[in-house]
Amino acid sequence: MERGAGRAVAVLGRRRLMAWLGAAAAASSLPGCGGGGKSITDPVGELDRYKQQKTLDDQAVACRKDGLVGVALARMAGPDAELLRAVSGSTRLTGGQTLKGNERFMIGSNTKAMTAALAALCVERGLLRWDSKPAELLPELKGALHPGYQALTLALLLDHKGGLPAFTGEDDPARFIDYLSTYEGPLPADETGRRRFFCAWLLGQAPAAKVGEDFLYSNAGYALAGAMLEAASGQRFQALFDALLSKPLKLDLQWGPPQAAEQPRGHVGDTPAALKATQPLPAELQIWWDVLLPSGDANLAVESYGQWLRWHLEALRGRSTPLPASYVSRVRALKPAQYALGWLGSEVDGRAIIFHTGADQGFMALGAMAQDGSLALFGLTNTFGYRADGSSWVLDSLNRAAQALLKA
Repeated sequence: MERGAGRAVAVLGRRRLMAWLGAAAAASSLPGCGGGGKSITDPVGELDRYKQQKTLDDQAVACRKDGLVGVALARMAGPDAELLRAVSGSTRLTGGQTLKGNERFMIGSNTKAMTAALAALCVERGLLRWDSKPAELLPELKGALHPGYQALTLALLLDHKGGLPAFTGEDDPARFIDYLSTYEGPLPADETGRRRFFCAWLLGQAPAAKVGEDFLYSNAGYALAGAMLEAASGQRFQALFDALLSKPLKLDLQWGPPQAAEQPRGHVGDTPAALKATQPLPAELQIWWDVLLPSGDANLAVESYGQWLRWHLEALRGRSTPLPASYVSRVRALKPAQYALGWLGSEVDGRAIIFHTGADQGFMALGAMAQDGSLALFGLTNTFGYRADGSSWVLDSLNRAAQALLKA
Protein backbone atom coordinates (compact mmCIF):
# COMPACT_ATOMS: atom_id res chain seq x y z
CA MET A 1 0.00 0.00 0.00
CA GLU A 2 1.14 3.54 -0.70
CA ARG A 3 1.77 6.36 1.75
CA GLY A 4 -1.45 7.43 3.42
CA ALA A 5 -3.22 4.20 2.50
CA GLY A 6 -4.09 3.81 6.17
CA ARG A 7 -6.76 6.46 5.62
CA ALA A 8 -8.39 4.27 2.97
CA VAL A 9 -8.60 1.51 5.57
CA ALA A 10 -10.18 3.96 7.99
CA VAL A 11 -12.81 4.94 5.42
CA LEU A 12 -13.87 1.29 5.36
CA GLY A 13 -13.77 1.70 9.10
CA ARG A 14 -14.71 -0.24 12.14
CA ARG A 15 -18.22 -0.89 10.90
CA ARG A 16 -17.08 -2.98 7.91
CA LEU A 17 -14.70 -5.00 10.07
CA MET A 18 -17.24 -5.60 12.81
CA ALA A 19 -19.89 -6.60 10.28
CA TRP A 20 -17.45 -9.11 8.84
CA LEU A 21 -16.61 -10.45 12.28
CA GLY A 22 -20.29 -10.91 12.85
CA ALA A 23 -21.14 -12.15 9.17
CA ALA A 24 -24.09 -12.33 6.47
CA ALA A 25 -27.26 -14.89 4.21
CA ALA A 26 -29.54 -17.83 5.64
CA ALA A 27 -31.88 -20.91 5.20
CA SER A 28 -31.72 -24.64 6.00
CA SER A 29 -30.43 -27.96 4.68
CA LEU A 30 -30.96 -31.68 5.09
CA PRO A 31 -28.69 -33.88 7.19
CA GLY A 32 -26.65 -36.76 5.90
CA CYS A 33 -24.38 -39.09 7.84
CA GLY A 34 -21.73 -41.60 6.86
CA GLY A 35 -20.47 -44.88 8.22
CA GLY A 36 -18.69 -47.61 6.33
CA GLY A 37 -18.01 -51.29 6.65
CA LYS A 38 -15.62 -54.15 6.05
CA SER A 39 -15.66 -57.94 6.31
CA ILE A 40 -15.83 -59.45 9.79
CA THR A 41 -12.55 -61.18 10.64
CA ASP A 42 -12.40 -60.33 14.38
CA PRO A 43 -15.89 -60.55 15.94
CA VAL A 44 -14.93 -58.70 19.16
CA GLY A 45 -13.00 -56.02 17.31
CA GLU A 46 -15.77 -55.62 14.75
CA LEU A 47 -18.36 -55.25 17.50
CA ASP A 48 -16.28 -52.48 19.09
CA ARG A 49 -15.88 -50.81 15.73
CA TYR A 50 -19.62 -51.05 15.09
CA LYS A 51 -20.39 -49.45 18.47
CA GLN A 52 -17.89 -46.65 17.87
CA GLN A 53 -19.23 -45.99 14.38
CA LYS A 54 -22.81 -45.93 15.62
CA THR A 55 -21.85 -43.42 18.31
CA LEU A 56 -20.18 -41.27 15.66
CA ASP A 57 -23.21 -41.44 13.37
CA ASP A 58 -25.65 -40.69 16.20
CA GLN A 59 -23.59 -37.75 17.46
CA ALA A 60 -23.18 -36.26 13.99
CA VAL A 61 -26.96 -36.28 13.54
CA ALA A 62 -27.39 -34.81 17.03
CA CYS A 63 -25.03 -31.95 16.14
CA ARG A 64 -27.04 -31.27 13.01
CA LYS A 65 -30.22 -31.19 15.11
CA ASP A 66 -28.49 -28.66 17.38
CA GLY A 67 -28.37 -26.37 14.36
CA LEU A 68 -24.91 -26.90 12.91
CA VAL A 69 -24.89 -26.37 9.14
CA GLY A 70 -22.50 -29.26 8.64
CA VAL A 71 -20.30 -31.33 10.94
CA ALA A 72 -17.58 -33.96 10.67
CA LEU A 73 -16.74 -36.11 13.70
CA ALA A 74 -13.87 -38.59 13.92
CA ARG A 75 -12.39 -41.02 16.43
CA MET A 76 -9.15 -43.01 16.43
CA ALA A 77 -8.51 -45.64 19.14
CA GLY A 78 -4.72 -45.40 19.12
CA PRO A 79 -2.02 -44.68 16.52
CA ASP A 80 -2.51 -47.97 14.69
CA ALA A 81 -6.29 -47.79 14.52
CA GLU A 82 -8.51 -46.78 11.63
CA LEU A 83 -9.80 -43.21 11.60
CA LEU A 84 -13.55 -43.69 11.99
CA ARG A 85 -15.67 -40.74 10.95
CA ALA A 86 -19.23 -39.55 10.42
CA VAL A 87 -20.69 -36.46 8.81
CA SER A 88 -24.05 -34.75 8.81
CA GLY A 89 -25.41 -31.65 7.13
CA SER A 90 -24.24 -29.65 4.15
CA THR A 91 -21.49 -27.46 2.78
CA ARG A 92 -23.83 -24.43 2.74
CA LEU A 93 -27.16 -23.32 4.16
CA THR A 94 -28.58 -22.93 0.66
CA GLY A 95 -27.37 -24.46 -2.56
CA GLY A 96 -24.84 -26.64 -0.79
CA GLN A 97 -23.97 -30.30 -1.12
CA THR A 98 -24.44 -33.05 1.44
CA LEU A 99 -21.15 -33.68 3.24
CA LYS A 100 -19.37 -36.82 2.08
CA GLY A 101 -16.65 -37.20 4.73
CA ASN A 102 -13.37 -35.67 3.61
CA GLU A 103 -14.23 -32.02 3.05
CA ARG A 104 -11.91 -29.21 4.14
CA PHE A 105 -12.64 -27.22 7.30
CA MET A 106 -10.86 -24.31 8.93
CA ILE A 107 -9.50 -25.39 12.33
CA GLY A 108 -9.10 -21.87 13.76
CA SER A 109 -6.92 -21.75 16.87
CA ASN A 110 -6.15 -25.46 16.63
CA THR A 111 -3.54 -24.12 14.22
CA LYS A 112 -1.68 -22.80 17.29
CA ALA A 113 -0.33 -26.25 18.17
CA MET A 114 1.12 -26.44 14.66
CA THR A 115 2.78 -23.04 15.01
CA ALA A 116 4.16 -24.14 18.38
CA ALA A 117 5.53 -27.37 16.87
CA LEU A 118 7.13 -25.30 14.11
CA ALA A 119 8.74 -23.07 16.73
CA ALA A 120 10.11 -26.14 18.51
CA LEU A 121 11.60 -27.39 15.23
CA CYS A 122 13.29 -24.01 14.71
CA VAL A 123 14.67 -24.12 18.26
CA GLU A 124 16.02 -27.64 17.71
CA ARG A 125 17.75 -26.40 14.54
CA GLY A 126 19.39 -23.57 16.42
CA LEU A 127 17.59 -20.78 14.55
CA LEU A 128 16.49 -19.22 17.84
CA ARG A 129 15.98 -20.17 21.50
CA TRP A 130 12.98 -20.66 23.74
CA ASP A 131 14.23 -17.64 25.69
CA SER A 132 14.85 -15.52 22.58
CA LYS A 133 13.42 -12.02 22.98
CA PRO A 134 11.61 -10.14 20.21
CA ALA A 135 14.10 -7.26 20.06
CA GLU A 136 16.95 -9.73 19.42
CA LEU A 137 15.32 -10.69 16.12
CA LEU A 138 13.33 -7.56 15.21
CA PRO A 139 15.78 -4.63 15.34
CA GLU A 140 13.04 -2.05 14.75
CA LEU A 141 11.89 -2.72 18.33
CA LYS A 142 15.09 -1.44 19.92
CA GLY A 143 14.34 1.82 21.64
CA ALA A 144 10.61 1.45 20.94
CA LEU A 145 9.83 -1.56 23.16
CA HIS A 146 7.60 -0.78 26.13
CA PRO A 147 9.50 -1.47 29.40
CA GLY A 148 6.79 -3.91 30.45
CA TYR A 149 7.91 -6.31 27.70
CA GLN A 150 11.58 -6.57 28.72
CA ALA A 151 11.14 -10.14 30.00
CA LEU A 152 9.08 -11.34 27.02
CA THR A 153 10.32 -14.54 25.33
CA LEU A 154 9.23 -16.93 22.60
CA ALA A 155 8.23 -19.56 25.18
CA LEU A 156 5.99 -17.10 27.04
CA LEU A 157 4.24 -16.12 23.81
CA LEU A 158 3.41 -19.73 22.98
CA ASP A 159 2.02 -20.33 26.49
CA HIS A 160 -0.11 -17.12 26.42
CA LYS A 161 1.92 -15.53 29.20
CA GLY A 162 3.35 -12.77 27.02
CA GLY A 163 0.98 -10.06 28.22
CA LEU A 164 -0.15 -9.15 24.70
CA PRO A 165 -3.77 -8.12 24.01
CA ALA A 166 -6.14 -10.91 23.04
CA PHE A 167 -7.25 -9.90 19.52
CA THR A 168 -10.15 -12.31 19.91
CA GLY A 169 -13.00 -9.78 19.75
CA GLU A 170 -13.80 -6.41 18.24
CA ASP A 171 -12.00 -3.87 20.43
CA ASP A 172 -8.37 -4.79 19.74
CA PRO A 173 -8.69 -4.87 15.92
CA ALA A 174 -10.58 -1.57 16.03
CA ARG A 175 -7.72 0.07 17.97
CA PHE A 176 -5.23 -1.06 15.36
CA ILE A 177 -7.41 0.22 12.51
CA ASP A 178 -7.64 3.56 14.27
CA TYR A 179 -3.84 3.62 14.42
CA LEU A 180 -3.60 2.86 10.70
CA SER A 181 -6.01 5.69 9.95
CA THR A 182 -3.65 8.24 11.49
CA TYR A 183 -0.34 6.74 10.34
CA GLU A 184 1.45 9.09 7.94
CA GLY A 185 4.39 7.00 6.77
CA PRO A 186 4.68 4.35 4.05
CA LEU A 187 3.06 1.02 4.86
CA PRO A 188 4.68 -2.38 4.16
CA ALA A 189 3.90 -3.99 0.82
CA ASP A 190 4.09 -7.67 1.87
CA GLU A 191 2.65 -9.85 4.62
CA THR A 192 5.94 -10.33 6.48
CA GLY A 193 6.46 -6.58 6.57
CA ARG A 194 2.90 -5.97 7.73
CA ARG A 195 3.29 -8.55 10.50
CA ARG A 196 6.43 -6.80 11.76
CA PHE A 197 4.73 -3.40 11.51
CA PHE A 198 1.82 -4.76 13.54
CA CYS A 199 4.14 -6.26 16.16
CA ALA A 200 6.06 -3.00 16.52
CA TRP A 201 2.77 -1.22 17.22
CA LEU A 202 1.79 -3.89 19.75
CA LEU A 203 5.03 -3.81 21.69
CA GLY A 204 5.13 -0.03 21.86
CA GLN A 205 2.08 -0.09 24.16
CA ALA A 206 1.65 -1.13 27.76
CA PRO A 207 1.10 -4.88 28.27
CA ALA A 208 -2.48 -6.05 28.75
CA ALA A 209 -1.36 -8.46 31.50
CA LYS A 210 1.75 -9.09 33.59
CA VAL A 211 4.40 -10.69 31.40
CA GLY A 212 5.52 -14.11 32.61
CA GLU A 213 2.83 -14.39 35.29
CA ASP A 214 -0.70 -13.81 34.01
CA PHE A 215 -2.39 -16.07 31.49
CA LEU A 216 -4.07 -14.04 28.74
CA TYR A 217 -5.09 -15.95 25.63
CA SER A 218 -3.72 -13.93 22.72
CA ASN A 219 -3.86 -14.31 18.96
CA ALA A 220 -1.47 -11.35 18.80
CA GLY A 221 1.07 -13.33 20.81
CA TYR A 222 1.17 -16.06 18.19
CA ALA A 223 1.45 -13.44 15.43
CA LEU A 224 4.55 -12.08 17.19
CA ALA A 225 5.93 -15.62 17.53
CA GLY A 226 5.40 -16.01 13.77
CA ALA A 227 7.29 -12.77 13.11
CA MET A 228 10.18 -14.03 15.23
CA LEU A 229 10.29 -17.32 13.29
CA GLU A 230 10.30 -15.41 10.00
CA ALA A 231 13.18 -13.22 11.16
CA ALA A 232 15.18 -16.17 12.52
CA SER A 233 14.76 -18.26 9.36
CA GLY A 234 14.72 -15.57 6.67
CA GLN A 235 11.59 -17.21 5.20
CA ARG A 236 7.93 -16.27 4.95
CA PHE A 237 5.91 -18.00 7.64
CA GLN A 238 3.93 -20.11 5.14
CA ALA A 239 7.07 -21.27 3.32
CA LEU A 240 8.82 -22.17 6.58
CA PHE A 241 5.71 -23.99 7.80
CA ASP A 242 5.47 -25.98 4.59
CA ALA A 243 9.15 -26.97 4.56
CA LEU A 244 9.55 -27.97 8.20
CA LEU A 245 6.08 -29.18 9.18
CA SER A 246 3.56 -29.78 6.39
CA LYS A 247 5.80 -31.80 4.08
CA PRO A 248 7.53 -33.97 6.72
CA LEU A 249 4.18 -34.72 8.41
CA LYS A 250 2.38 -35.17 5.07
CA LEU A 251 -0.30 -32.62 5.92
CA ASP A 252 -2.43 -31.34 3.06
CA LEU A 253 -2.77 -27.90 4.63
CA GLN A 254 -4.02 -24.68 3.04
CA TRP A 255 -4.40 -21.17 4.44
CA GLY A 256 -7.64 -19.22 4.76
CA PRO A 257 -11.14 -20.54 4.06
CA PRO A 258 -11.52 -23.45 1.60
CA GLN A 259 -11.75 -21.93 -1.87
CA ALA A 260 -13.30 -24.60 -4.09
CA ALA A 261 -17.03 -24.20 -4.74
CA GLU A 262 -17.82 -27.72 -3.52
CA GLN A 263 -16.07 -27.16 -0.16
CA PRO A 264 -17.81 -25.97 3.02
CA ARG A 265 -18.45 -22.28 3.51
CA GLY A 266 -18.46 -20.69 6.97
CA HIS A 267 -21.64 -19.49 8.70
CA VAL A 268 -22.14 -17.24 11.74
CA GLY A 269 -25.07 -16.70 14.11
CA ASP A 270 -25.80 -16.29 17.80
CA THR A 271 -28.60 -18.85 17.38
CA PRO A 272 -29.27 -21.51 14.73
CA ALA A 273 -32.15 -19.42 13.35
CA ALA A 274 -29.84 -16.42 12.93
CA LEU A 275 -27.15 -18.22 10.91
CA LYS A 276 -25.85 -16.42 7.83
CA ALA A 277 -23.04 -17.19 5.43
CA THR A 278 -19.83 -15.29 6.19
CA GLN A 279 -18.75 -12.56 3.81
CA PRO A 280 -15.11 -11.85 2.92
CA LEU A 281 -13.39 -8.80 4.28
CA PRO A 282 -12.56 -6.04 1.82
CA ALA A 283 -9.05 -6.60 0.47
CA GLU A 284 -7.79 -3.47 2.22
CA LEU A 285 -8.67 -4.99 5.57
CA GLN A 286 -7.92 -8.64 4.75
CA ILE A 287 -4.22 -7.96 4.22
CA TRP A 288 -4.02 -6.69 7.80
CA TRP A 289 -6.14 -9.50 9.22
CA ASP A 290 -3.62 -11.90 7.66
CA VAL A 291 -0.91 -10.77 10.09
CA LEU A 292 -2.66 -13.05 12.62
CA LEU A 293 -2.28 -16.11 10.34
CA PRO A 294 0.12 -18.02 12.70
CA SER A 295 -2.57 -17.91 15.41
CA GLY A 296 -5.22 -19.80 13.46
CA ASP A 297 -5.86 -19.69 9.73
CA ALA A 298 -5.29 -23.24 8.49
CA ASN A 299 -7.79 -25.48 6.72
CA LEU A 300 -7.40 -29.23 6.27
CA ALA A 301 -9.42 -32.15 5.01
CA VAL A 302 -10.84 -34.46 7.66
CA GLU A 303 -8.30 -37.21 6.85
CA SER A 304 -5.40 -34.76 7.07
CA TYR A 305 -6.39 -33.40 10.47
CA GLY A 306 -6.67 -36.99 11.60
CA GLN A 307 -3.10 -37.55 10.37
CA TRP A 308 -1.91 -34.58 12.44
CA LEU A 309 -3.41 -36.16 15.57
CA ARG A 310 -2.13 -39.63 14.62
CA TRP A 311 1.45 -38.31 14.74
CA HIS A 312 0.74 -37.16 18.28
CA LEU A 313 -0.59 -40.55 19.34
CA GLU A 314 2.56 -42.13 17.93
CA ALA A 315 4.78 -39.68 19.79
CA LEU A 316 2.84 -39.97 23.06
CA ARG A 317 3.41 -43.74 22.84
CA GLY A 318 7.16 -43.07 22.67
CA ARG A 319 7.59 -43.80 18.97
CA SER A 320 9.83 -41.79 16.67
CA THR A 321 7.97 -39.16 14.64
CA PRO A 322 8.77 -35.92 12.81
CA LEU A 323 7.30 -34.01 15.78
CA PRO A 324 10.02 -32.21 17.79
CA ALA A 325 10.94 -33.87 21.08
CA SER A 326 10.73 -30.67 23.13
CA TYR A 327 7.17 -30.08 21.90
CA VAL A 328 6.09 -33.66 22.67
CA SER A 329 7.60 -33.62 26.17
CA ARG A 330 5.75 -30.41 27.10
CA VAL A 331 2.46 -31.77 25.77
CA ARG A 332 2.90 -35.09 27.56
CA ALA A 333 3.59 -33.33 30.87
CA LEU A 334 0.54 -31.03 30.85
CA LYS A 335 -1.57 -31.15 34.02
CA PRO A 336 -5.29 -30.31 34.21
CA ALA A 337 -5.92 -26.58 33.59
CA GLN A 338 -2.32 -26.05 32.38
CA TYR A 339 -1.75 -24.54 28.92
CA ALA A 340 1.31 -24.97 26.74
CA LEU A 341 2.14 -24.91 23.03
CA GLY A 342 -1.43 -24.87 21.73
CA TRP A 343 -2.90 -27.48 24.11
CA LEU A 344 -4.80 -27.37 27.40
CA GLY A 345 -4.61 -30.15 29.96
CA SER A 346 -7.76 -31.70 31.37
CA GLU A 347 -9.14 -34.84 33.00
CA VAL A 348 -12.32 -36.72 32.12
CA ASP A 349 -13.46 -39.58 34.35
CA GLY A 350 -9.92 -40.01 35.63
CA ARG A 351 -8.42 -40.01 32.12
CA ALA A 352 -5.70 -37.45 31.34
CA ILE A 353 -6.71 -35.47 28.25
CA ILE A 354 -5.30 -32.60 26.22
CA PHE A 355 -7.59 -30.56 24.00
CA HIS A 356 -8.09 -27.29 22.15
CA THR A 357 -10.87 -25.48 20.35
CA GLY A 358 -10.77 -23.13 17.39
CA ALA A 359 -13.03 -20.60 15.69
CA ASP A 360 -12.41 -18.60 12.53
CA GLN A 361 -14.38 -17.10 9.64
CA GLY A 362 -17.54 -19.12 10.18
CA PHE A 363 -15.87 -22.40 11.24
CA MET A 364 -15.31 -24.03 14.63
CA ALA A 365 -13.25 -27.03 15.73
CA LEU A 366 -12.54 -29.20 18.74
CA GLY A 367 -9.65 -31.65 19.00
CA ALA A 368 -8.76 -33.91 21.95
CA MET A 369 -6.34 -36.72 22.77
CA ALA A 370 -5.62 -39.05 25.67
CA GLN A 371 -2.14 -38.24 26.97
CA ASP A 372 -1.18 -41.91 26.92
CA GLY A 373 -1.69 -41.99 23.14
CA SER A 374 -4.67 -44.36 23.31
CA LEU A 375 -7.31 -42.13 21.72
CA ALA A 376 -7.85 -39.07 19.55
CA LEU A 377 -11.11 -37.46 18.52
CA PHE A 378 -12.23 -34.27 16.86
CA GLY A 379 -15.19 -32.35 15.55
CA LEU A 380 -15.15 -29.84 12.69
CA THR A 381 -18.01 -27.63 11.55
CA ASN A 382 -18.72 -24.81 9.12
CA THR A 383 -20.76 -23.09 11.86
CA PHE A 384 -19.59 -20.33 14.22
CA GLY A 385 -21.83 -19.12 17.02
CA TYR A 386 -21.60 -17.38 20.38
CA ARG A 387 -24.47 -16.39 22.64
CA ALA A 388 -24.78 -12.91 24.12
CA ASP A 389 -23.19 -14.15 27.38
CA GLY A 390 -20.02 -15.21 25.54
CA SER A 391 -20.69 -18.95 25.58
CA SER A 392 -20.82 -20.88 22.32
CA TRP A 393 -23.82 -22.99 21.38
CA VAL A 394 -21.70 -24.52 18.59
CA LEU A 395 -18.88 -25.60 20.90
CA ASP A 396 -21.45 -26.89 23.38
CA SER A 397 -22.72 -29.20 20.65
CA LEU A 398 -19.21 -30.36 19.70
CA ASN A 399 -18.34 -30.87 23.35
CA ARG A 400 -21.39 -33.08 23.94
CA ALA A 401 -20.32 -35.18 20.97
CA ALA A 402 -16.74 -35.36 22.28
CA GLN A 403 -17.94 -36.57 25.68
CA ALA A 404 -19.87 -39.37 24.00
CA LEU A 405 -16.91 -40.29 21.81
CA LEU A 406 -14.59 -40.49 24.82
CA LYS A 407 -16.82 -43.18 26.25
CA ALA A 408 -17.51 -45.06 23.00
